[in-house]
Amino acid sequence: MECGNFLKKNTKLEKRLILSVVVLCGVALILLIILLCRNDQQICDSPECVQAATHILDTVDPTVNPCEDFYKFACGTFLKNAVSLGQPTTLHHLRTLMKNKLKEIVTEKEDTNVSRALQMQRSFYRACINDTNIDADNDRMLLNLLDEVIGGWPVLKEGNWSAKDFKWLDVMIKARQLGLFYQFFFRVSIFSGNDSINTIWIRPPDVKDIESFQWKQENRNLMAQIASDLGATSRDTSLEIGYTLNFAEELHIIVQEYYDNSKNNEQYNRRHSTIKELKHNQINIHWLEFLKNLTGVAITEEDVVVFDVDRYFDRLSSLLTKPYKIQANYMAWVIISTNIQYMSKNIRQKYMKMRKINETESSRTDLCYKISRELFKNVAEGEYVRRYTPPSKRKYIGEMIKNIRTELQLVLQDTSWIDEETRSYAMNLLQNITGEIGGTKLVYDANKFESLFGYYQVNMTSDKLVDMARLMNINEVNRYYRQLKQTTIEQENELANTPILDVNAFYLKHFKKLVLPTPILQGIVIDERRPHYMNLGSLGSIIGHEFIHGFIELSPHEDMDENTWWTNRTTNNFKKVSQCIINGYNRYPEKDGFNNNSTVFEENVADFSGVNLAYTAYRKWKQTKKLGEMLPGVKYTADQLFWIMASTYLCYEPKLLEKDESRREEPIHAAPSYRVIGRLQNSPYFASAFNCPVGSPMNPQNKCRILA
Repeated sequence: MECGNFLKKNTKLEKRLILSVVVLCGVALILLIILLCRNDQQICDSPECVQAATHILDTVDPTVNPCEDFYKFACGTFLKNAVSLGQPTTLHHLRTLMKNKLKEIVTEKEDTNVSRALQMQRSFYRACINDTNIDADNDRMLLNLLDEVIGGWPVLKEGNWSAKDFKWLDVMIKARQLGLFYQFFFRVSIFSGNDSINTIWIRPPDVKDIESFQWKQENRNLMAQIASDLGATSRDTSLEIGYTLNFAEELHIIVQEYYDNSKNNEQYNRRHSTIKELKHNQINIHWLEFLKNLTGVAITEEDVVVFDVDRYFDRLSSLLTKPYKIQANYMAWVIISTNIQYMSKNIRQKYMKMRKINETESSRTDLCYKISRELFKNVAEGEYVRRYTPPSKRKYIGEMIKNIRTELQLVLQDTSWIDEETRSYAMNLLQNITGEIGGTKLVYDANKFESLFGYYQVNMTSDKLVDMARLMNINEVNRYYRQLKQTTIEQENELANTPILDVNAFYLKHFKKLVLPTPILQGIVIDERRPHYMNLGSLGSIIGHEFIHGFIELSPHEDMDENTWWTNRTTNNFKKVSQCIINGYNRYPEKDGFNNNSTVFEENVADFSGVNLAYTAYRKWKQTKKLGEMLPGVKYTADQLFWIMASTYLCYEPKLLEKDESRREEPIHAAPSYRVIGRLQNSPYFASAFNCPVGSPMNPQNKCRILA
């Protein structure tokens, strides 16, 4: 009553003001309640979150029931559009991205704040696409080198070429020392056998090398035109080239015969001899002096050589009775062929005509990029690793590895089928597994990394393309022959520091390394600027998968060997508990050409357990951290997005097999659809996120659980 009287006493204006205050207070109260309720559910509108949301919307098919077929749910929209977009997998664009970024690194014009080797690589690339400078040289640089090595190309010298000082062995030495092709009639390569020390291997030239020099009778006129463009004036040029073609054909026949016979014939078994014992009746070579000069290595007459070319040398000695001029013409053309890309445009075009290739401006830039990658091995690759796995990303991923390692330790402690002896060894092994994020520590020190490949010994002062290329060839051959007398451990050290540029992850048992190459640490797999639960779903499950490889020692299809660290009891227990994995995959109908073997079994074990390790790491993180912002336009919860992200990187369209670079060889994994369905329907954690009823396809009553 008092309130009513109070209102009656007020004017209309006062009543309106009071009503407005009440309404505003109500609105404020409602906003406060909404704010408090959505404290952990804010929408992330950063570019990274928008991109993550786009991936979900472009991949997931919301019309599919996730409890019926999670693969079709997680990958349905991708599969509908894969063929029209030409994308065999959701990871396909990461390979394209890697290739584009590598090309960008080589072709960038700004040379500040980059390594010395990368500056040289870019200088080479720019010189390679500069036809004006190449043509201005008029091929004199290469012709001068031919003069120095062979006394010149005889067909250019008319009657002035002298055979008096020609010795084909000396040509091999000179060509090698000048960075030119030198393995004309036999190869001096490295044999890595069962012994720990590398040895010299004498064998015939590579058949493909000989064929690549365009030794075809139909090319005779074009070869004569090239000779004419380079200065040949003799009427006998075509005749001399004909003799050379016949010589090359005979060499090709005896080389091919060697490789055909060596596959099955016992007389071609590799013979190991000391250099002191090495000799051949038909071809007299002072082997110690020759090999020391060719390799640049301090070898002795007691060093071992693999020599299985007796019969080949018999045939070769007959061929080398041909006139020196023919031999020299052959060697000169080989040097021209292997340097054709550094010669003037006119010469290149005629040579490309032999190969039935039309060189365009764009194809020239692509070729120069390819050559620069070949000559400067690992330079752009090292820069790519340093640039796209910066310290902040490595630290973030390192924490993820640490947390998932902890989860596996807890699982191993609670797994009843592992006996104490195996468990103790496994825990120690787990502690010693190192995570290689992007590359080894050496890769991130550009100076030390490039010193490993000898680039700091190269002094590139010339701007002539041929000079630049041969300097890099010298460096590469020196590095190659340094492997002689090198132990396998030293070789492995260099190999271990070479960046792996693959959209994949690996566990290297020999090195006890979990390797996460830079190309897979991009895009849909990880972005540290998007919600953490998404990264744990994708990269976390990959890390968990690789950790399981560190523990799984053998499959039920294999017997224990002396190298395994599992006890008989653990092995027998494992065979029993893991039989359900074999049975489950045997029953799976849609394998899409993916095999079912012991390797696939181990991959399935890693799939089943690895994703659960990532989930328990996520669950612990969620207990101690704020959940973080949600994605714009995406209705799924953080728990659901974890499982979605653990699946979308496996989406695969088998109709585009020919475009899938990851399946060039026999697949070692199960069918991608099973990798999603099998591991999730057997997970003790998955069903609750989507409220899948017990007995539904994605939540069977009986689950196959091995470790986690």
